[in-house]
Amino acid sequence: MQKFQYILEENLPPLAGEAEIKHVQRACELDKARLGQSAKSYTAHRWRVHESQLRGAVLDHISEGRRIFLKFAQAGGGAIIPNHLQANVSLFEDLDIYVEMVLMQNETIIINAHDHTPNVPRLPQ
Repeated sequence: MQKFQYILEENLPPLAGEAEIKHVQRACELDKARLGQSAKSYTAHRWRVHESQLRGAVLDHISEGRRIFLKFAQAGGGAIIPNHLQANVSLFEDLDIYVEMVLMQNETIIINAHDHTPNVPRLPQ
């Protein structure tokens, strides 16, 4: 089994609030989650899954009480990017991916997703 480095707790961005998580949950449940370019490419060509499976993975992440974080403008700290959330989501049993969610109006979100960047510490789940 491959071991990964995770971002140290003291260097993590703040957790997303309940309202932000509910926004993501509702968007996924109501089919108002749109895929960004990276997510479209990865779901179609690399992971070979339907976009509903990616939305389902995000919903599972939420229902299991796993963490969703706000997003720093610069890696490692600084200002928070408004309406941008991020998480380390399990797409399959043996595949965790980086997911960014951009909160939009009318319970809509844009999901960007890709494989984790090699040799870069991951967000914990």
